[in-house]
Amino acid sequence: MLGNKKILLSMVIVFLGPLVAAWLFVEFGRDHMPLGEAARGELIHPARPLQPFEIELPLSGKKLDRSFFNGKWTYVVFAPGSCDDSCVDNLYKIRQVRLTQGGNERRIQRLIVFTRSVDIDRFREILNEHIGLVVAEDTHHSVGGLKSQFDTGGASRGVGDSIYMIDPLGNLFIFYRNNADPTDMRKDLTKLLHSSQIG
Repeated sequence: MLGNKKILLSMVIVFLGPLVAAWLFVEFGRDHMPLGEAARGELIHPARPLQPFEIELPLSGKKLDRSFFNGKWTYVVFAPGSCDDSCVDNLYKIRQVRLTQGGNERRIQRLIVFTRSVDIDRFREILNEHIGLVVAEDTHHSVGGLKSQFDTGGASRGVGDSIYMIDPLGNLFIFYRNNADPTDMRKDLTKLLHSSQIG
């Protein structure tokens, strides 16, 4: 009987341990985050849980909602109805940073959100260079949308001027400006993946 209780307790620890660690990660802010003050990006403190939303997936005609972020570290890039040079550069950065993670690549996903209807045929040439990139459209700009949840403040910077990272619990917690060094992004991501038991 005692042996069964020990087995049950061990199972509880195994399954709940990562969730408790993740809660502490979010609840107690950057001083307890693996990145701490050494983060190369700009930490959002406290981390910001994404609210429910639903946006379009133009390639499949399906919907994308908050559950998309569950269990994965996600880079998010916003763009208008086309992908300009800055957008292309950001997509290149998040692709290359992901590729540097070796066996941990599977823990990372990439999302581009167009804030106006995108011409998929024109975008396809770029898309062909970014296998696995998820393409979405958010034309709500208000209730039920996603873009409005990524406003990090600053009159001189719009949502489309940054690369964002969502943790596997659906929290926005760090972003990088367009001029961010991908080497710095790689160092942050490597540290996160090494330290985290989630995602």
